[in-house]
Amino acid sequence: MTHQHSDETVNRFALAVAELLRRDLDPEFADDIASCVFIAGPPLDSAKTDYWTVSAKETGMDVVYLTFELGRERFGPTGVSVFAERWGAVFRWADCVLWAPKDGGPLLV
Repeated sequence: MTHQHSDETVNRFALAVAELLRRDLDPEFADDIASCVFIAGPPLDSAKTDYWTVSAKETGMDVVYLTFELGRERFGPTGVSVFAERWGAVFRWADCVLWAPKDGGPLLV
């Protein structure tokens, strides 16, 4: 598997997950601006964790990071981390998983 093919696979998964997590907003939130970004890449190390923590703080965007094992991208994400700024602090939830409810509702983290 070439590096480019791996990137394409990761990008397809990231777009699919973003679409599956998206819900129709209640009318009172319909005019809200985007506040979440989906990123996919290799397992997080301390430098990447710091980078996404700072990014969430500076942009005010929640960052959903999908982890893929190099060379095994076609099997899908192996983990999910969420970085979110609230009240001046950045919270990080690591080792999250994707979950699909049996009732056909939206994908959840």
